[in-house]
Amino acid sequence: MKAKFKLKINLKLKVLVLNMNKSIIRNEKKICWKNFTVLVIIFFSILPISNFNSFSESDSEENLENRPKMSNGDMVMLVDSEPIHIEGNQGWIDLKNNSKCTGTGVENDPYVIRDIKINGTGYEFGILIEHSSYYFVIDNVDVFNARNYLISLSNTTNGKIVNCRIHDCDQGWGIYLIGSDKNNITSNFIYNTGIDYSGIIILYSDDNTVAFNLLENNGIGIRLEHFCKGNSISKNALSKHYQGIYLAYDADENIIEDNIISNCTKEAFFLKTTAENIISGNMVSDSKFIKYEAYNMGNIVEVNSLNGYYSPIHIDETREKSWFS
Repeated sequence: MKAKFKLKINLKLKVLVLNMNKSIIRNEKKICWKNFTVLVIIFFSILPISNFNSFSESDSEENLENRPKMSNGDMVMLVDSEPIHIEGNQGWIDLKNNSKCTGTGVENDPYVIRDIKINGTGYEFGILIEHSSYYFVIDNVDVFNARNYLISLSNTTNGKIVNCRIHDCDQGWGIYLIGSDKNNITSNFIYNTGIDYSGIIILYSDDNTVAFNLLENNGIGIRLEHFCKGNSISKNALSKHYQGIYLAYDADENIIEDNIISNCTKEAFFLKTTAENIISGNMVSDSKFIKYEAYNMGNIVEVNSLNGYYSPIHIDETREKSWFS
């Protein structure tokens, strides 16, 4: 009961902070730096709590989205598992027959991989799912030390990756999507991937949602590249990256909003050969704001803040320069 109460408080705080952020940016020409710092600290402090608590009564969609994980109180004992490779829809059936997942793969009863720990040492991946259209959830998984990527979706739809710890992949990616649409990456902690790689990379993929994730100490925080359209990147907290959010090579018509980005070595945002993206309501500190390369057109960069100062609406043209440059 205490865990449920704590979760409700944390979620309300998280929503309140994000709403306050956007309201402040839109209505004030200058944000009090002290208040901004407090908001960032609150955001970073409450996100892991809501990720790592644990209680469960069913596998309903609502419970999967809101179930807390691995609190300092009641710990969920994660079961050691070898890396998992699912090839096609039949792969899910085989996995269930081996008692390694639950569910039936339909929308209201997805296949669920839950409460496991995968040490990928010596393997190319931690979890690899290919050519899958069944509904599935990867929930409360701790995956680390694989060579190339920790979780990868290839030509896969209808997946959710929630409440996972994805970390320590020196020569690879945290979450890797290629040719994969309509997936949801929510409330994960992704950290310590390779300096030349990314916490999350999305390639040739449309209509994915990336929200409420905490990313720290990856090469690039979130990367969209090569014909990515209609993806939503919102309400994430990113810290200690080379670049925060990177869009390139026809990554068009994506929405990048209400993220908190701090301590980038270079820019919070990088755009190269992109069009008609919306970058709005983001809060940036201790980083350069944005860099453009090559040809960009029609990107809307509006009411973001850098170190407490807001930006006006800015519609980009070819070889645009940032308002913050």
